[in-house]
Amino acid sequence: MRGINQDVPAAPASMTVVEFWEKTYLPFIAENNLKPSTLQGYQQIWNQHLKEHFGTTLLDNYRTPMMSNFLTKLAKTLRPRTLNHIKWLSSAIFAHAVATGLCEKPH
Repeated sequence: MRGINQDVPAAPASMTVVEFWEKTYLPFIAENNLKPSTLQGYQQIWNQHLKEHFGTTLLDNYRTPMMSNFLTKLAKTLRPRTLNHIKWLSSAIFAHAVATGLCEKPH
């Protein structure tokens, strides 16, 4: 039984969304042969809109209504296409966090 229990991965330490972007997601998308313009666009969206928004929020503590409120506020000054890009990148970040086991599905 001890051998079986040793194979169970330990629960990941909580990390912020910003740490996840820097340490996990950005290297992941950089390795996936994205066009340089696509990677540059993702980084621009991150730096211009998302990094400050996520701040020190832990992956596990972020909830869907938080993004909805954020996008609603941005809708006053940004075009729908830009809002979609922000939403899509945010969704991809959390989908990868869930897929790698670093957070649960968002609530």
